[in-house]
Amino acid sequence: MSNSLSVRDQNSFISAYKNLLNDSDKRIHKGDVNTLNRILNKCDKVEVGQLLMTKMESCPKDPVALKNTFSNLFDKLEAQNSKMHDKKEEKLKNIQQKLAPVVQDIHKNEINAHNAKVNGEIKGLADDLQLISRNVSQEKNEIAKLKEKINKADVQIKKLHNEIKPLADALKNTSSEDFAVKDAKRLKDTEAKISKLEAKQNAEISTLNKKIAAHENSRAVLLDFARKHGVSSAEQDLRKAESGAIYDNRDTGFGTTSWREHLGSDKYAIKHFGYDLKEGRRQYSDLIKVPNHKGKQWQKLMQNFDDAPKNIRALQREISQLKNEYKSDIGQVKLENRLSAKQEIEQRINFKQEAIHSLEKSKEIVSGEIKSCHEYISVLEAKKTPLIAKMDELKSQIKQDS
Repeated sequence: MSNSLSVRDQNSFISAYKNLLNDSDKRIHKGDVNTLNRILNKCDKVEVGQLLMTKMESCPKDPVALKNTFSNLFDKLEAQNSKMHDKKEEKLKNIQQKLAPVVQDIHKNEINAHNAKVNGEIKGLADDLQLISRNVSQEKNEIAKLKEKINKADVQIKKLHNEIKPLADALKNTSSEDFAVKDAKRLKDTEAKISKLEAKQNAEISTLNKKIAAHENSRAVLLDFARKHGVSSAEQDLRKAESGAIYDNRDTGFGTTSWREHLGSDKYAIKHFGYDLKEGRRQYSDLIKVPNHKGKQWQKLMQNFDDAPKNIRALQREISQLKNEYKSDIGQVKLENRLSAKQEIEQRINFKQEAIHSLEKSKEIVSGEIKSCHEYISVLEAKKTPLIAKMDELKSQIKQDS
């Protein structure tokens, strides 16, 4: 808001007010009170407030200070014994009356600004306390989880101790003779298992070898079938197929056709073994020739011959895999029974004792983590004390201002 007061009036107001408040001057001058009265009567309190706030920082800006200041001015006036005492006193009262609401507003605004700042500080402290409380809560939750780990470890340790006791009793109460009997039986059982595995493997490999032999004999079976049905050229044709010879370089619609493909075709089967008539695909199409039962058998045998190398390799891989599995199974049986009955019990006890040791070590680590959590909680709680004290102090300030 721009001032309606001229710069001259502003300067006059400031000069007169400072003169009035000058403690070294023992007199209340007529010119000063007249100037202040004149200017205060022609301007509003906003303009006066702006002058007091921006240009007269040393002047009283709260009601108590203003009252004390004018009380001193009235005392100074009484001591002056001025001939214009009454007029000056009346004008001083008017000046005080005009300045009172201005100072009240300034004081109120300062309190509000101060309270806003304090409230901001209180909010910041409250946020800090809330964050600390959240961290404390998280640490307590972590402690609960860690304690649960310890409880589970204790349960497992107790379980392992209970499992060790009967093993230790068996180790203590079993004689050397009894252990020798157990070892003899274990050895006999191991040999029986190995023998059974070997018999099973031999039977499976024998079956696979028979399949291999059948595939290896597929050529002879194919030619025997051809001879039985009077196809004397079959062996010669088959040699062409085996050599990779081409039957037709430009077979209509199909490109190059090899002798191997030709021997398995419907054309070859129909020519050498006969045909059956079959309806075409469309409703009014003529009957078509297809290989008869013998021709289809020939095609099947030809397919078996073509697939024989691939099938033999697959069966050989299967045999190799069976042998590897057998070797692994035998190794596992021997591994499981490599120890004597007494050594096996001792080993089981050792494994369980090692597990107990590992769990105890884990408990120590977890206990250390719990201790660290408690220490961190103590640090956090210690941080809360000065924050709470500071917050109480700020709240007290706001209460006093109100």
